[in-house]
Formats: sequence, structure tokens, C-alpha cells
Amino acid sequence: MYYKSAVTSRIGKVRYNNQDNYLFCKKRIRSIDQDNTEIFLYKTNGSDSLLEMIFDGMGGENFGEKASFIAATEFKNNINSLISELEENVNRKEVIKKYSNIVNRKLVDINKKDNLGTSGTTLAGVFIKGNEALSFNIGDSSVLLFRDEKLTKISKDHVQNFKRDDNSYKGALVQYIGIDLEDFYLTPYVEEFKIQSGDKIIICSDGITNMLNNEDIVNIVSRKKPLEGLVEELINESLKKGGSDNMTINLIEVREDVLVKQNKKNIFIRYTRSIIIFIIIILSLIICYIKLKDLLFL
Repeated sequence: MYYKSAVTSRIGKVRYNNQDNYLFCKKRIRSIDQDNTEIFLYKTNGSDSLLEMIFDGMGGENFGEKASFIAATEFKNNINSLISELEENVNRKEVIKKYSNIVNRKLVDINKKDNLGTSGTTLAGVFIKGNEALSFNIGDSSVLLFRDEKLTKISKDHVQNFKRDDNSYKGALVQYIGIDLEDFYLTPYVEEFKIQSGDKIIICSDGITNMLNNEDIVNIVSRKKPLEGLVEELINESLKKGGSDNMTINLIEVREDVLVKQNKKNIFIRYTRSIIIFIIIILSLIICYIKLKDLLFL
């Protein structure tokens, strides 16, 4: 199998800055000094693994923008060892937990040093090797799987509802990168699953999922269009429905290698041909037996 991936991040209609970020194809990060609306594309070779992440920063002023940028940068700085351990380690959940806490400690230290207050960022990502995939998230950014015209949420939000004085409820993040609690250890939600040719995996900030429901997303990603076209349509539809938050989306498509597909087809053809020849031989033997039997009884 090989994987195609496309990513973009947009400011939306309401926010004055973009606090989202991403780590794309193991090295590309969105620069915080510009709102780049370009869609970036990447395609792996058959044997390559894929690791993609998105971040949704939070905090006053531009602190959230800095937090997501710092987190993306720190994961990038550790990318070689992270991928190596994910490829070799049986317990991948512990690997994700380990590096998430390394990045968390780095951001907490920078927050204190630069007086960035309580800034932080969510994280959602996917690691793929062969037909094995690993979804991981901290906070409320999402990982979604589109397969056989159905959309399934793989990630699990770290959100807890708190009762306000007016008896209404407000959801608050109980885990995020940048959290500074004594003796607190981040526990990312991690889910391992198998992938197959034709799957599409969506990693996105809540600027997408708050604007689009499952039906909206399925209607778009099921279309026969290039990956970058689907990403643009998801962004445009989110903008059309309000665009009230920053929007970041990474869309991954799982494809079967042409040579592998052709080999499977050739094997099927040879197998079918062998079955047909076998049936012809059996039928010929039966016919010969019947004729021989008739001759003996003449």
C-alpha cells in the first residue's frame, strides 16, 4: 500500500489570527507569521511509514498560536526517534505517551520563561505502517475514518462538562499539551486499527467538526476528486456554514500499489484458468467413461 496526504490551515471568518498548526510529511510546519492558504500534498513510497499531526492552540492574545507552533516544532525535533520507536516498539501507546509528555514539559517550561500564561494546544495525529494504523489525540481535535460510505470517529475527546452558576453546562478540556499540574502525566487517547485500500482518514481541528456534521463530511469525501480538491471543498463548506474558528484539515487516502494490484489480478486469472482446465479435464474423463461404457455393453 501507499498513502497520499493533503493538508491546509485557514484562519476562518471570525478569528483575527490562526492558532492552528500541523506537522506534515514529518517536516513541514505552518509559519506563525503568515496565513498560508496553500494546500500541500505528499505521497509515500510503498514501504514508507506516514506520520501526520495537527494542533489547535488556545490562550489569550497570540499565545495559542505560539503554543501550537512550539508543540509542532518539538515533535518535529524528535521526529526521527519518534518514528523509529513507533516502527520498532510493540507498545506504541507508550511511545506516544512518552513523546507527548516530553513536548508538554517543553511547552510548560517555555510558557513560564516567556510569561505566556496558560496557553496550550490540542493534538491529533495518525501513524501508518503497512496496513496498521495508530490514531492518537489529546484534547478535542478529531481523527475520523471514512470507509464504505460510512464515517467513524476514531479519536476520543478529553472534554468534561461543568455546570455554570446559571445551571447551564460548558465543556472544558481536561487534557491538553501545555497543562502544568504537579505530578500530572498526560494520557493521550490511542487507538490501533487496520486500514485497507480505499480508506480515507481525516485529521482536523474542531473548526471543521463544529461546522460540519457527519453527513456533510461523507457527502464531500465520497466524491471522485483529487485529494486537494476534497480538502478545499471541506474548507469551503465550513466557511459557508459560518467559519467561526480556525480550520485545519489533513486528509489521507490509502491506495493499493498498482503492481501489487496487478499481481493479485494475475494470480486470480491464473487460478481461475487452472480451475477451468481442471473442470474441462473432469468433464472429458466423464464423457470418455460414458462412451467406453456404451461400447462395452454393445
